[in-house]
Amino acid sequence: MTLFLASDFANTSEVKRTSPFASEAFPSQGYPQVTISPSHSRTVTTSGQFGIDLSGQIASSFAQQVKLSFRNLAAAVISGGARLEDVLKVTMYVVDYDPSNISSVTEAMAATFGSKIPANTLIGVARLFKPEVLFEIDAIAVLNEESNESSPSEPIKSVDVVIVGAGMSGVQAAYECHKAGLSYVLLEAHDRIGGRARSEVASNLGSGVVDMGAAWINDTSQSEMYKLSQDLGLDLITQRAEGAEIWEYKEGNAFSAPYGEIAVSETQAPEVEKVFGALYAVNPSDERVAADLDSLTFSQYIECTTDDATVRDLAKMISRALMGIEAEVVSALWLVRFIKAGTGIENLISDLKDGAQYQRIRQGMSAFPQRLAQRLRPGSVRLSTPVTKVTQSSSGTCRVETFSGLTFTSKKVILSAPTPVYHKIQFEPPLPASKLLLSNSTLTGYYSKLIFVFSKPWWRESRLSGIMNTTVGPISFTRDTCSEEDEQYSLTGFIVGAIGHKWSLETREERKRLGWEQLKKMYGLVVSSIPEPINILEKEWIKDPWVMGGSCPGMPPGVLTSDAGRSLAAPHQDIHFVGSETGAEWTGFIEGALRSGRRGANEVITALKKQQAD
Repeated sequence: MTLFLASDFANTSEVKRTSPFASEAFPSQGYPQVTISPSHSRTVTTSGQFGIDLSGQIASSFAQQVKLSFRNLAAAVISGGARLEDVLKVTMYVVDYDPSNISSVTEAMAATFGSKIPANTLIGVARLFKPEVLFEIDAIAVLNEESNESSPSEPIKSVDVVIVGAGMSGVQAAYECHKAGLSYVLLEAHDRIGGRARSEVASNLGSGVVDMGAAWINDTSQSEMYKLSQDLGLDLITQRAEGAEIWEYKEGNAFSAPYGEIAVSETQAPEVEKVFGALYAVNPSDERVAADLDSLTFSQYIECTTDDATVRDLAKMISRALMGIEAEVVSALWLVRFIKAGTGIENLISDLKDGAQYQRIRQGMSAFPQRLAQRLRPGSVRLSTPVTKVTQSSSGTCRVETFSGLTFTSKKVILSAPTPVYHKIQFEPPLPASKLLLSNSTLTGYYSKLIFVFSKPWWRESRLSGIMNTTVGPISFTRDTCSEEDEQYSLTGFIVGAIGHKWSLETREERKRLGWEQLKKMYGLVVSSIPEPINILEKEWIKDPWVMGGSCPGMPPGVLTSDAGRSLAAPHQDIHFVGSETGAEWTGFIEGALRSGRRGANEVITALKKQQAD
């Protein structure tokens, strides 16, 4: 037996794992017998997680319940601000334990935690809280409060404005404050600037980049982003809009169609026009209309508009494609307003002039916030600095505390964070009930990208557009995302909604394999020989604890017309709220983020000028 002294781990800065009893007589079974928490840490404890999916269905098989349970546990741990490697202990409960089923558990454990498996206990029970639930798991994790950048003893800094979040809206807000001559600090939880704008080098064969998040603008209705692209000296790439598209409504029933045509029959075309016409004509600013729409899910609204099953499925794809949220759960009012904010459904789904997918940035979308941040005051941006608490005093002073121990005081705070992340910050006094309901009710969509990088654009040689649309999955649609000048040739696949959630249960290697097999199968209908990709990149936004999904949060029925919905962009005393979902124009897009950041900064600048005048 190996003995360890407490002093061996007294100053640890990360979770330690060991098996002091490991020997031939007492094997470790591949997992640690002991885990030791870091010094200066706080505890995160989850409730029991079981095998239920986003639609509320409990998986029928034990193996699938185990996968879903681990997926839900990972989401719970991340939502608490911890990482999976921060988990100290998991406890699992199995109904009528059968040793032959243990492989499902060990495989899910390895897929979730990799090499950093926590201490764990498996308990056999007669039954759980529902007869159909066969497996449940809970966890204890720790948040390491040791600073790796700044000393907690660093003196409190006082500024006019603290901006929380360095995505596009936060950086734009900081830049507006900078131009107004205010003192400010920009705090970002990630180790990078950009938020949902994240660009990566496509492969080791060149410098061309691909976008793992936000990817497009246009030069007309997205006028602010276009002007900024010119101001920052960025190069625009016009989206490929020629060649055939590939469609698949049911598995095994795939076909090609000319670019830009919605692939439906002659009898279904009028039904599509009726749905699009209804979306165009409806007026969500009318209170009675808004109340009616907010009493329905988007699925129910579509079912009231058309009886054609294929057209219904096509219309429901809109919710999935735009937000990664299923039409069965999102408010019809929220989606109709989302569509109106993007200048209409035709433009939202278009790659042509005025369309939402008209232009890409050769340098990548990250270049927008990164280059703009270079214009800020040196030392004003703090990365890897999550905010933990915001206190507002009766004297009009805000105190902002961070995970690293840094503290700032200010006259105003601009919060640029997705609404589902509000709960990770302690507010004193608490946020009003309307804001809390908003944060707790907001739906986060499943939105991921698989980007396949090739040595040549083989689909173009076969006169294909690079567009694929399917209801089968795991990939729901693709786009050509090449940069010819950089010899960067790629197809980007979007994995969204409930299909994406199921796909995410697989290992990273299996997710990539499934996506590639689907792509080969679909494009193989037209192309005789498809080369292997030289690289496959993946980004699952729902697993980012400071984003928690994409591309934009949504709302279920009944929230938007309540006080919660009306509070979306409203300040709370000296805290001002920005972010793409708070904007009335181009909600959920980087254009909306920029405009909201400017709006929030102008609120602050105006208020501080008024205070100074008084």
